[in-house]
Amino acid sequence: MPSSIVASIVITCYNLEKYIASAIYSALSQDCGEAFEIIVVDDASSDRSLEIISEFDAVKLIRMPFNSGVLLATIAGIRSCIGDYIFFLDGDDLWSPSKLRLTLEAFKASDHIGLVTHDLNFVDVLGRQIQRNSRPAQVLSVALNSGELVKKGILNHSDYVWLGSAYAVRRSKVDLEGFCRWAESLPNPSQTYQDWPLAYWCVSIDSVECAFANQTLMSYRLHGANYSGDASTVDKAVSNVRKGYLTSAAICQICVIRSLRGYPLWFSRAKKHYYSYMLDLYCGRKSKAVIKFALLQFYLIATSNLFLKEWVRFFAIFFLGPDKFIVMLKFVFSPGHSVTHSRWSC
Repeated sequence: MPSSIVASIVITCYNLEKYIASAIYSALSQDCGEAFEIIVVDDASSDRSLEIISEFDAVKLIRMPFNSGVLLATIAGIRSCIGDYIFFLDGDDLWSPSKLRLTLEAFKASDHIGLVTHDLNFVDVLGRQIQRNSRPAQVLSVALNSGELVKKGILNHSDYVWLGSAYAVRRSKVDLEGFCRWAESLPNPSQTYQDWPLAYWCVSIDSVECAFANQTLMSYRLHGANYSGDASTVDKAVSNVRKGYLTSAAICQICVIRSLRGYPLWFSRAKKHYYSYMLDLYCGRKSKAVIKFALLQFYLIATSNLFLKEWVRFFAIFFLGPDKFIVMLKFVFSPGHSVTHSRWSC
């Protein structure tokens, strides 16, 4: 095996004692012929996660001094990486053994490729596969121009591109240190998501191309803390919405930095406005919520899967209040009911 590190895997963990060992094992089990390293960032977990991670001699452990949020934990991991190809794995997900090898093959198809993603499946808390449709499979697997669609999908916030534990970036093509410095300067990086801003930063560079590895190379685990955005209480719903707002505000900043115009800029601003409306709605600022909701209709039409959902949410919270709405959600998303999950939603 070559002695120089080609790829680096950044695993982030916060209170994932039930799943972190399986995630690390899936990274260690790669059949890649290239040398790679594994960096696990524990974001000041209060459960047994740190103890479990410490049992793995083959990984480099970074301990955050306090709970800093997934964006800053990811930055800490990036800055410890040696490899040019940086992979990301959430501590509750799983990789296929061929993940690294096939993704690196996709990168090496062109010197201009700076980001690669792929298809996924869904598993339950025990790692058993759940039969659910995959948007990457529906859109990208059948496309001849899948790489172009990945770039367009990220710039336009499309739901057929999966990031999280699926995407990887090439350091030498995307100015990762520039991203880290910029992200640290955000007003509230500890409450900002990591994957969409980083992916947006990468693909908004004109010279960067993307690729889609047409394989199912990861399993996204659905469990209590991430099912339906974990909006099980009003406080948690407000926290999720605030993170969505800060994330969309960060992407609006990237649009300005990269001088993006047209649909990507309009949609980024509209999405920021959408989360601002939801904050007002959940926090009882009804007058502001009504005005913002009225101005959101074109955005909701452009995002067709949101239109009916948001009308139901608006009237339910407006007339019933957020507490009763959350109770209604608990029934709808209880076992036996279908769920549409998004990492960047409420």
